Amino acid sequence: MSEQMEIAFTRPAYTVAEFAKAVGLGETTIRDHIDAGNLVTSWPTKTKQIVTLEDGLRWLRSLPNEKPTAA
Repeated sequence: MSEQMEIAFTRPAYTVAEFAKAVGLGETTIRDHIDAGNLVTSWPTKTKQIVTLEDGLRWLRSLPNEKPTAA
C-alpha cells in the first residue's frame, strides 16, 4: 500500500524557512536557488524576505524532471 502525502498551501506568501519546510527541502538549498536567481523573492520590509505562492510554484515547476547525472 502506498502512502500519499498532501501539502496544502493556504497563504499567498511564506518566509524562506516556511517555504523550505513546506516543500521538504532545506533552507540552505532554497537560499542557494534564491542567490542563483532561480527563485524570486520579495522584500515587504527591509528585513523580511518572502516567497510568494505564485513565484514558489513557478520555481517548483521549472525544476528538472530527471535526476541530474554526475559530472
